[in-house]
Amino acid sequence: MIDIVKGHLIDIVKGHLIDILKGHLIDIVKGHLIDIVKGHLTDIVKGRLFDIVKGRLIDIVKGRLFDIVKGRLIDIVKGRLIDILKGHLIDIVKGRLINIVKGRLIDIVKGRLIDIVKGRLFDIVKGRLIDIVKGCLIDILKGHLIDILKGHLIDIVKGHLIDIVQGHLNDILKGHLIDIVKGHLIDILKGHLIDIVKGRLINIVKGRLIDIVKGRLIDIVKGRLIDIVKGHFIDILKGHLIDIVKGHLIDIVQGHLIDILKGHLIDIVKGHLIDIVKGHLIDILKGHVIDIVKGHLIDILKGHLIDIAVLSQRTVCISNILRTIPHVKLRNCMLIVRL
Repeated sequence: MIDIVKGHLIDIVKGHLIDILKGHLIDIVKGHLIDIVKGHLTDIVKGRLFDIVKGRLIDIVKGRLFDIVKGRLIDIVKGRLIDILKGHLIDIVKGRLINIVKGRLIDIVKGRLIDIVKGRLFDIVKGRLIDIVKGCLIDILKGHLIDILKGHLIDIVKGHLIDIVQGHLNDILKGHLIDIVKGHLIDILKGHLIDIVKGRLINIVKGRLIDIVKGRLIDIVKGRLIDIVKGHFIDILKGHLIDIVKGHLIDIVQGHLIDILKGHLIDIVKGHLIDIVKGHLIDILKGHVIDIVKGHLIDILKGHLIDIAVLSQRTVCISNILRTIPHVKLRNCMLIVRL
């Protein structure tokens, strides 16, 4: 049936209606509306619209739009946009952008970027970067860098480097190195090494070693050793050893030993022993004992006892007699005295 006025052609058998003026073809059986001018095909039953010119498919029921030319699928219900050409998936509801080609996921809501290819996660909110491949975590807000593979923690703010494997803590600002395993603290600025386990403090600058456990102070520069427990003071440069407990002073260079408590002085080189308290001088090599208080000289080898006071009087008398004799020198007098 043809309606010339309206420009309609109706095919009752096939259930078609053609609107020549508008360029429409209506398929009543299938529920299709074809717009030849715009290049549209509307499927009323399924709720779809095909835009052949622009290459689009609109699914009103499911709320989708498929753009064949741009390679996009827009899902209005789920709030998603899939860009097949770029390999993107945008989830507007969750605030995510997935880049399948580069293997990235951007989470705008949580402020995260996940790079699956490089194995990284960047958290903008917390200011963190996690590198799974390298085993690192960077905390920008705290100024931390954690290296899980090496067991390191770097604190940029405090200037710390913590080595968990070795048990070390480096304080760059203070110049400290702490070895927890060995119990050491090294102060690079002051030149100190503190050994907590052995109870020692080494001052490299001054050349000193303090041993708290043994109670010792060693001064390498001055060549001294102080032993508080034993009460010793050793001066290596001078060759002295002072024993405060026993009251001894040993002079290795001179070969002397001074006993302050007993009042003794021992001269090992000359073989002398001086007893200041008793006023004695013992000459071990000659076998003499001189009693300064009594004025006695004992010759142990010859078995003699000499009274120095009486001997000095006799020496004076003999000297006076010899002076009256002409051409007699003083050395003759000394020879006579010795006889």
